[in-house]
Amino acid sequence: MVPNDKCLRCNRKETYRHMLWECDEAKKVWKSYNDYLEKINYTHEKIEDYKDIYNTHNTSALSIIKMKIIQEMIQIIRPSGWTIEKIERIAIEMKN
Repeated sequence: MVPNDKCLRCNRKETYRHMLWECDEAKKVWKSYNDYLEKINYTHEKIEDYKDIYNTHNTSALSIIKMKIIQEMIQIIRPSGWTIEKIERIAIEMKN
């Protein structure tokens, strides 16, 4: 999907693991997601390790939100500057 294997956000070698977990911008996405989980009192569902990205949640709405996040993370234009407000907007969109 991209002309080379360099991450467009940090210029390091991009792998699936890097794109979804290791890149500083990916870490910001999951921090925002975890902040959202904390806000709604679902701390037991936090993403604390790469493998947690692939686990489904006990709450189907959280699984859908996480899939939407991953969907955005694998686009050619990678997301950056995520905040808890972005996660909240995704949750509202999913609810509606």
